[in-house]
Amino acid sequence: NGLIKILPEQKELIEQLRHFPHAAHDDGPDALHMLWMAAQSGVAAANVQAFDLPEPSFAQF
Repeated sequence: NGLIKILPEQKELIEQLRHFPHAAHDDGPDALHMLWMAAQSGVAAANVQAFDLPEPSFAQF
């Protein structure tokens, strides 16, 4: 639907977006823009590779 969902837990990104372009740091908005462009172009879907993750190991006490 053209919307980006930002979770309330993403406080740093929200703060950077609120103060953009006058924030001291803009890595979050920059990364969000790159992700948006990749999603719109379809490049991200074409470059996704599936791989198996190792089973987690748990220490027993």
